Amino acid sequence: MNVNSCVNCWYNGLQFEAIGICRGYCTRHNCVLNWAAHTTCGLLMRKDLSLGSAAAIQQQMTARYDTACPQSIYAPKRPPNGLVDSDVSQLVKDEVAAEVVDYGIEQSSIETLARLSKMPGIRAEVGLLSLGRAYIRNCAQRDRRWLSGLHLYRWTKRRLGELPTVVPQDVWSSCSTSGARQAELAQWSVLTLRIALIDDMREHATTADSDREAGRGLANLSSLLDMAAMAVGKADPKRLGKWMVRELSPMLDTALPPSQIDHLRLQLRTPPQ
Repeated sequence: MNVNSCVNCWYNGLQFEAIGICRGYCTRHNCVLNWAAHTTCGLLMRKDLSLGSAAAIQQQMTARYDTACPQSIYAPKRPPNGLVDSDVSQLVKDEVAAEVVDYGIEQSSIETLARLSKMPGIRAEVGLLSLGRAYIRNCAQRDRRWLSGLHLYRWTKRRLGELPTVVPQDVWSSCSTSGARQAELAQWSVLTLRIALIDDMREHATTADSDREAGRGLANLSSLLDMAAMAVGKADPKRLGKWMVRELSPMLDTALPPSQIDHLRLQLRTPPQ
């Protein structure tokens, strides 16, 4: 898979590496991705990278590809005939896809994310984490508040080191490895995506104009993705999960204690004076 394809973009909540269904959906352009492994656009935000790195790659992609719609990676000047379409009638027969298609169309995107957070399965979590990263960034750019992602932080923190279950129906693309190893790689991908979402919160807390004091503990942490890479090394989901439970979770509890989260949640419910 080309790492700069729509499969690897956080605006596509239906696919990530081998996880997903055969078609994707772009919530930025509101279109079905018939061949997501072969399409991209100038707005690509890679979900396998940290926030800063993904934004840097996006700048490079914007210089090469149109931002108006997905197009062929290999022939960006040609019309995307057959690569994308607007007919979601088949796609929405899938429960997760129906929620992803609703994202950004309903009045509140956080409602879609809340529903995804309650759905079982690794595909629903890929949708939650992928679109969640986009949601947090959009809110932070709009009002410079990192607290917009607090609910997503809580939902992700709750299952932080838990290994997701992978069944054959969760995989849309096979590779030259055993089914067991492919399942492990899928678990690894989701665990790192959880870390990436929380690391986004840390990044936004460092640049927030408001709520700066509340986010100081998170902002003072180093890159969580770098920590994970140094602590675990190879793609071993069991080892990564153990590190997340033993090391990362207590670190986050110190940086942003549960009691502080409860207090901040009350602030979010209280309308500004």
